[in-house]
Amino acid sequence: MRSVLTALICSGFLFSACSSEPAGPDFKEGKWSITSKTEMQGMPMQIPATTFEQCLSAQDRVPMQKNDNDGCKVMEQKVDGDTVSWRYECQHSKGDGSITYTGESFQGKMNMHTDTGMGAMTMTTTMTGKYLGPCE
Repeated sequence: MRSVLTALICSGFLFSACSSEPAGPDFKEGKWSITSKTEMQGMPMQIPATTFEQCLSAQDRVPMQKNDNDGCKVMEQKVDGDTVSWRYECQHSKGDGSITYTGESFQGKMNMHTDTGMGAMTMTTTMTGKYLGPCE
């Protein structure tokens, strides 16, 4: 009887270990402070860094400053360990990015390709994020 009980317990652990889904990134849902610094290829002038706050959740882990005029939408999102990568499209541009979460912080990079009418332009944005607490 004891060996049957031990076998049932062990098989239960084995079953739960085999059937569990992979964990998402080391990430806290809530309000984040996000600082981004953008550099434009071929432009000698530095663009000042900007900081904004955004509520991030397990369904929306992509930090993007929301602007109703640009119509940006995340088209694809992938999670690989602690790294979230995505592809996005806006009215006049498109790009991709990835960030790596480490609990209450992240670091990442986003690339944007746009055609301004005066020629194609590429911008690279580096980002850092810090968890602030729960969203209101």
